[in-house]
Amino acid sequence: MSKGLLIGLGVAAIAIIYVVCINFWTMGVEGEEIARGNSVVAQVNVVETSMDTMINTIVNEFKVPQQFAKDFIAAAVVQSGGRKGGLLFKSNAEAANKFGIPETLYLKMMNTIEGQLSAFKSSQDLLTSKWEEHKNYCETPFHNKPFFALGMGPSLVSKVKPKPEMISSESVKSAMKTKTYDGTQLIPDVN
Repeated sequence: MSKGLLIGLGVAAIAIIYVVCINFWTMGVEGEEIARGNSVVAQVNVVETSMDTMINTIVNEFKVPQQFAKDFIAAAVVQSGGRKGGLLFKSNAEAANKFGIPETLYLKMMNTIEGQLSAFKSSQDLLTSKWEEHKNYCETPFHNKPFFALGMGPSLVSKVKPKPEMISSESVKSAMKTKTYDGTQLIPDVN
């Protein structure tokens, strides 16, 4: 074999290896983006089911109507945010009276819902975290800037999922929009 032919075969082999490696690398980037994007979408379902579980837990465990459960959850949000000093007993007794149930049942329901509220908050926090990871992955220059044909280009950035909208009270939404709030307005009136 001639020297030129060997050099030509060597260059061709390197080019083929380069193309194969680039294809494997881009498929890996695309696969990771798909996995992270699907994770964000799936977490939206987790948020939805954790919210539904809160209502169903109260309805099924304590045999109350769905509207009562929704009202109780709203009261639990207020109660869990307002526990300070010696006011706990008085506020629990007053809240139980407003719902027309014994205080012991109220406390049991309150503890059940506080656990569900914690799970709901965690599911929303995880959704935000998954969205942030997906966005960071897609926007990382190593993944989206062309560099020796390694980057995916702008198409990867366009795959970033929309920022998830958090489920919260109207007063919190208003405070986030106006960037101001009166601390007393964050607790909704559940009367």
